[in-house]
Formats: sequence, structure tokens, C-alpha cells
Amino acid sequence: MATRHVRTWSDERGMVLVFVGMGLLAFLSASALALDVGMFMVARSQAQNAADAGALASAVALVFDDYDDRSVNGPAVQSAIAAATGNMVMGDVVAITASDVTFLDDPLGQPNQIRVDVYRSAAHGNPVMTMVGRYFGVPSADVTASATAEAAPANAATCVLPLTVSDKWLEMQTPAWDPTDTFDAFPSNPSMPPDFYFPASHPAYPSTGYNAQTDRGLQLHIKAGTGINIEPSFYYPWAIPGSSGASDYQANIASCNTTVITFGESMTAEPGNMVGPTKQG
Repeated sequence: MATRHVRTWSDERGMVLVFVGMGLLAFLSASALALDVGMFMVARSQAQNAADAGALASAVALVFDDYDDRSVNGPAVQSAIAAATGNMVMGDVVAITASDVTFLDDPLGQPNQIRVDVYRSAAHGNPVMTMVGRYFGVPSADVTASATAEAAPANAATCVLPLTVSDKWLEMQTPAWDPTDTFDAFPSNPSMPPDFYFPASHPAYPSTGYNAQTDRGLQLHIKAGTGINIEPSFYYPWAIPGSSGASDYQANIASCNTTVITFGESMTAEPGNMVGPTKQG
């Protein structure tokens, strides 16, 4: 006689398989979120580094190579591409071409800004591949980044240290001027011609004072001035406008004085012995 098996709605046998399946799906989803999303965040950060490096390199090239050359093969564009591609994103090179380096106007309408865009995307043939998402129909994702740098002329600064370095002068006794010379406006030997210093307001200053181009890379071994002889490497305490005394002088070394210092501003020496405050600052 055959036995008939009866199932009822209250029968719970086999439900464990349902729970295991749902739990496995939730686990895989969480794994995709933890692995892929975390990887995308790292890739985005690396892509931003590449864009930042490209924009900064382009701005530097404008300043030091050729400010007016913004052509495809010019130093600004090529420096941006070289710096950006030198930064890997998840082990692969970002996509960037000359058209991804654009020159923009700043808020004042001056063409001082450079924007660099980098890509790891399907449209550029180099998307970031997923690790778990591919099993859910998402094999890759696009990562892009953009950065803007500015190369603008500057004529002022803040947070300046209260120290002055002797400017260049017209060396007459042992020409031409070099970092080992000593300024002597009143030589002990009357037959020796005196040295001349021309301030920044004098027409001759561009050929006698420090020059950003010709003196680039010039090394000076900085040391405290004695107040008797003046050498190119000597530094002297300087009273930043609004500051006075050893306490302010020390504070201006240790922290940032936000006073705006412009080119050509007259610098007043801080009187007194500042050896102690200098070391403390």
C-alpha cells in the first residue's frame, strides 16, 4: 500500500537553504561594497594626485621656461602631460592629451590659470576594473580628476622672516662681485676705488642688485652679521612694520606675521643684540 506524504504551510523544512542563499547574497554585496568602492576611492585619490602634479608642473613651466608658449608642443603643455602620466592610478597610466590641458583666465581676466584633466575611463580605453562588481554585471568604472593651478605675478608676501640679507653691490676693488666679497665704501688704501651700492629705486639697480634670472641657484652660506663688515651672506635683524623689540622679533621668527610686505619696502634694522632672541625664535 503506498504512503502519501502530506506537506502543510507550517512545515519549515528546507528554509535553512533560503536563509543561506539570502545571507550569501548579502555577504557578496557587502564584499563588493567594501572592496570595489574602497578601490575606487583610492583610484580617485591617485587620479587627483596625477592631475595636481600636471597642473603644478605646467604652472612652473610657464614661470621658468616660457610664459607665452602655450602651444601643444610647448613646455607648459608637455610638462603637464609628463608629470600627470608619471603618477600611476591603480598600477596603470592615466589618459591625458594636449587637449586636456587648458589655459583659463583668473577672476581679474588675466590668462594665469592652467587646468589639467586626467582620465581612467572606458571612453579613453583604460577604465578601472572591478574585483567583485564584475559578477554583478559591473565589470569596470570610470575615474576622472581635474586640477587648476595659477602662475601669477606677485609683488608682496606675508609670513616673512624678520631677517634681511645684504643685497649685491657694484664691486670696485675685486671685480666682479662674488659671495666672498666685502662691501667697503671707505677703503683704507686711498688708491683703491670705493664700492658702490645702488638702491632699488636707482636706474642702475637692475644691473647691480640681485636678479631673479641671473642669480638663480646662487648659494649663500647664511650667517649672522657683525655690524662692522657687510658680506653677501650676512643676515641682520629687521623690525617688521608694527613690531618692535626682542619679544616681537622672536615671535616673528617662531610664528607667522601676517603683515603684507611689498617689493621695494624700506627695512629698518632691529637695534640691540638679537643673538638670543634669534636662537629662541
